[in-house]
Amino acid sequence: MIFRVPLKSFALAAIFGVLAVTGYAARPVAHWDVVPDQLIDHPFKVGVVAFHLKGVKVEFRVNGSLVATADNPTLNDQTGVWEYWFALDPSKYAEGSLKVDARAICLSGDTKNDPVYDLSTATFYGNVAHKLGSTVEKWADAVNGKDTNEGTKAAPYATLAKAVQNTPSGGTVYLLSGTYNPAALGGGSARPYWTTIRPAAGIQGKQVVIGSGRPGTERLKWQGVSFAKSATGGYNTFLSGEEGKHSVWVDNCTFENLAGRWGGNMEYFGGKYVAYVTGGSSSNMANGPGARLIRDHVLRTLNSDAWSGSSKLVVNSAVHDIDPGKTGAHPDFHQSYTRPPNFVEDVILYNVRGFDCKSQGLFGGRLRNSAFVNVLFERGDTVAYSQYSGPMDNVLFAHISLIKQSWLWRGKGEDAYTPTDVNFVNCLLNSMGYGEGVTPQPGLVLDHNNFSAGKPLGTNSTTGDPKYVDMKGKDFHIDPSSPAAGNGASLQCVPADIDGVPYKPVGRNRGCYSSR
Repeated sequence: MIFRVPLKSFALAAIFGVLAVTGYAARPVAHWDVVPDQLIDHPFKVGVVAFHLKGVKVEFRVNGSLVATADNPTLNDQTGVWEYWFALDPSKYAEGSLKVDARAICLSGDTKNDPVYDLSTATFYGNVAHKLGSTVEKWADAVNGKDTNEGTKAAPYATLAKAVQNTPSGGTVYLLSGTYNPAALGGGSARPYWTTIRPAAGIQGKQVVIGSGRPGTERLKWQGVSFAKSATGGYNTFLSGEEGKHSVWVDNCTFENLAGRWGGNMEYFGGKYVAYVTGGSSSNMANGPGARLIRDHVLRTLNSDAWSGSSKLVVNSAVHDIDPGKTGAHPDFHQSYTRPPNFVEDVILYNVRGFDCKSQGLFGGRLRNSAFVNVLFERGDTVAYSQYSGPMDNVLFAHISLIKQSWLWRGKGEDAYTPTDVNFVNCLLNSMGYGEGVTPQPGLVLDHNNFSAGKPLGTNSTTGDPKYVDMKGKDFHIDPSSPAAGNGASLQCVPADIDGVPYKPVGRNRGCYSSR
């Protein structure tokens, strides 16, 4: 990942011993919205979510050659996300590895010095002739199968381990009703393609229950199964990786701590598993999934933090009902807390909502190169704030609706709030304030926000009741007579609202909803 800075800045750095970038816009914030390492045999839409206050375009390269430029975000019907994307057609290339690179470019108007951010390379595999990966299919039946069987539909294995060990990379394991142990599955760590584990035809996901364990196997795609177990003790995980050496894809699965949300802490992934979560839902978990990509996932009855950690895209997802109970947890809708010299960075929450949350909203410190766009947070029965402390660099807060919650900038000493290139635009909130000893700083820009109570801050602010359509019914669209209706700033990189409804080109609403 490369942040390009004009050469004269490097010259100044050499003279003064620091990287001098004053006067140049911060780089775009961008993240892949796609699971890599997939076998593709037809045009496949590869997407990137990217933001910058001054606008963004994204260039795509395949095997080093420029193939497409997305000048504006549009709806990718493959993901359901308004983003920058192009159609990767495997028929135009030789069979095998396709290295895809994406470069997000700020549209600052200075074409010579526009900041550039290069995402890490994403690999796919062209497979038009279907010569890559395995077509092997194996079956397992935890109730009536035998590991001495042949693993066919008529004669299934008994265990998941036996099925995975006999399914080469890219094949499929079908599971009949029963409970399966995901530990020590074997089958090799050098699998280049996703091996799918899913319910057999006619079997519902809730009938296939996966316990907890360390699979010890690379690139398993769990699809449509149910992870369920009662947490015991202080810390439990469903799936554990190999200290960052393995990746896992969980697609349209459910997770549940059978002991209840306050019955011990149950986590999704351990062992630094590189995880991707698409679709599905969770209940009674300790925290939200620690995954690199989380799309279309719903959390219910949580006891602690919904989203946290670096290098993460959460998109089109939601959390319902955060309540720490008597656990002693201090939950956050999003947490970016870390200690010096570390930073939480490369975080995007986009089209993400939270309801009935007895928690802080957006919280943390030492945050950089991140964006929170089209975010809805409804505070539950708590006095908690959204708040940040410490240094913050290149962070965009845009089209956020904070329901019944205020915002605080705070901190002392090394934790004192010190912003650089932080923009807060088109947001709705009760009020905003500064903690003891903290004063407004030029690195924080507040523009086109509505404050329903307290002192209006920044430029182009409005005040007064935002006139939500139905607070009790949780319809947080704003009425056309709202002081925040039709007078927000236009943002090229945010073309549509939290529901995917396009914002008006001029005179858009503040908050996360366009006009109904």
